[in-house]
Amino acid sequence: MNIIYKDNFEGVEANAQYGITQRGDAPNYQANVTAGGNFADDRGNMMVHFGYSNEGQLLSRERRNTQVDDLDTFWGVTGDPKDYGTPFQPALSGFAPQGRFTAGGRTFTYSPSGVLQEGFSSAVNGFNRQNFRTIAVPVERYLFAARGRYDLSDNVRLITEGTYNSTRASRQIEPFPLASNGSNGIFPGVGGAVPLQTNVNGVLVRNPFVPDAIFNAATDTNGDGIRDIQFARRINEFGPRSGSTTRDFYRFVVGLEGKVFNDFNWDVSYNFGRTSETQQSNGQVNVLNFRNALSAIRDTTGAIVCADANARAQGCVPINIYGAGSISPAAVRYIAADQTLQTRITQQQVQGNLSGTLVDLPAGGLGVAVGAEYRRETSNENNDALTNAGLNAGNALPDTYGAFDVKEVYGEINVPLLADTTLFQQLNLRAAGRISDYSTVGTIYTWNVGGDWAPVNGLRLRSTYARSVRAPNIGELFQGPAQTFPTGIIDPCIGVTATTAGALAANCRAAPGVAANIAVNGRFVATQLDTQESAASTVATRTCVKKIRSRSRRVPC
Repeated sequence: MNIIYKDNFEGVEANAQYGITQRGDAPNYQANVTAGGNFADDRGNMMVHFGYSNEGQLLSRERRNTQVDDLDTFWGVTGDPKDYGTPFQPALSGFAPQGRFTAGGRTFTYSPSGVLQEGFSSAVNGFNRQNFRTIAVPVERYLFAARGRYDLSDNVRLITEGTYNSTRASRQIEPFPLASNGSNGIFPGVGGAVPLQTNVNGVLVRNPFVPDAIFNAATDTNGDGIRDIQFARRINEFGPRSGSTTRDFYRFVVGLEGKVFNDFNWDVSYNFGRTSETQQSNGQVNVLNFRNALSAIRDTTGAIVCADANARAQGCVPINIYGAGSISPAAVRYIAADQTLQTRITQQQVQGNLSGTLVDLPAGGLGVAVGAEYRRETSNENNDALTNAGLNAGNALPDTYGAFDVKEVYGEINVPLLADTTLFQQLNLRAAGRISDYSTVGTIYTWNVGGDWAPVNGLRLRSTYARSVRAPNIGELFQGPAQTFPTGIIDPCIGVTATTAGALAANCRAAPGVAANIAVNGRFVATQLDTQESAASTVATRTCVKKIRSRSRRVPC
């Protein structure tokens, strides 16, 4: 992209814009002012620009076609076969505010009136995420830019540029979905088994929050002698998850440019740029605190307290996860965890260029360009401690710090072969080459050769053959081991019937939930709820990044 700057601007330009949807919401504002003038008998010019824009917010629930998850099933265009033939069947989330509890192979939840019931149907008991999501994200921007030049002599000009951009954005999504299983769950090491009892002086004491029906149905699934369950629950007591991003960008350029040997242009410049960003979000869960809060007993006064004395001394508040709105404000304050990310990217660049016509040929001037550049880039990302450890019910993400520098030289040539002849309005050959010496991956070579042919005015054909190399960036080179969600997960029990032979089929049928699914469907099929859980709470795979000079390869840890 070629950007042509206003070079000799004098006067003032101003404009303003306001927009709003036909529904009367999501307003947008924008205003810009540009001013400039010459000085020192027109040897110098200075231009400044101020800009402001503000984009309004629009929530999904404010538009009929986005009010409910997957409402487009009515039109049969979701791509999911199970959606076809189910008009107005919303794909509600299986992470519901009242909770979904698995005890002894049986599933429990609560009715809208708060009555404990057995069974769970996402269409009936599920949660509509779209009620909280954002279609248009509110963004506010401020921009200041300045550009100046001053002719030191007839052949030397001083140039300066400065830019500052400040952006503020906010976002909102549905309350946090939490499960007991999965590597991001509360009890990942024991298959998500949440103990319903605590060993107090050799006596198993029942958690007083657990309803009788769930407790009586629960069994010991991990062999520790204690009844346990699994759960999945939307933490609505936190309210919608919200986040904000603040980004500040600075760029300054100073340089000289001019002419030499009449036909050659030259320039040298120094460029400094920096982007700083801060992200803050809420609604995450402190896994360690949540685990402590789930283990509750009654003390000698009959009050419900956290079972662990050390946790109590550190402010632990017992948590009741059974039913919508059951988590107390004090428990919310104890288990809630904010998330932060701070990044800074800096680039410094020194470059010089020389271009012009070397000799005149019959078809035009033989054009050449040469130049050299030095560039240094640094980058860092700093997450909060819980994110680093993967203890906020999300993936573990490391901090990243790194830097590299590169020295480059280049050359280009344009050779005009024919001009202003029949079928050859213009015929040129071109070639270019660049040598780059990176502090991280060593020396690389890139080049291209090609030509362009204009048989007549208004028509030009171009052909190029090139070799290009992308050096690894700082994230690829310096990021530590991180977690991610695997793709393409397939439940191995899908398709198993009551008569399927083999150890795999036998193991599948040994699970009460799988056996019940087969009894109803004739074979095991993944329900919508299963699919959502697979995407949202499966065990995240941990990968190591092995750095190999100019590329990154992910290998299993």
